[in-house]
Amino acid sequence: MRTHLREPNGTQRFQRHIPVCKRSKWDFENRLHQAIAAVCGNVDWILAPRFLKDIEIETIKRAKSDLAVRKKPLTAGYLIAELKFGFWTSLADSRYDKMWHTIIKPIFPAMPNTIRTRAEISKRLHSVRHLRNAVSHHHSIWHWKDLEQRYADIYKLLEWMEPAYAACVKAHDRFPSVFKSGPLQFV
Repeated sequence: MRTHLREPNGTQRFQRHIPVCKRSKWDFENRLHQAIAAVCGNVDWILAPRFLKDIEIETIKRAKSDLAVRKKPLTAGYLIAELKFGFWTSLADSRYDKMWHTIIKPIFPAMPNTIRTRAEISKRLHSVRHLRNAVSHHHSIWHWKDLEQRYADIYKLLEWMEPAYAACVKAHDRFPSVFKSGPLQFV
């Protein structure tokens, strides 16, 4: 049975069961920013990035413009918060492969050396971003054949960043039981 969960109440109830999406997004963004800042020697690197490609520079310009419209100060902190998860995941694309040789270990210290590659990170980040965006925008996900795998990718990334935190969150996570119960509980 394919349930769409487009009703606000059903979707919002389902969203409460996957808060780990939000936390993994924040953790990744902050860790990536800190790792790049360490390499650049400047915590404000995001305000004038010299190494980014045109598409990411345009994204930053739009975010700066949005901050100005809302009369927010142009600081690294505000800009980081303004940038969407898609911006941060784009920094794991192959065009930034060289950068990842330097920053991958500080971001994902618990990731096994045998698979510690930018490509592996990118694959999982895009899977998580797709799930997070679908849930945030109230799209149907119950019919996804790889929903459990996408959810597992969130935990894998968290475990590679901070194993103790991932274990704590997993111990209180209701998603597995909600998923097992199926979509009819939200209709």
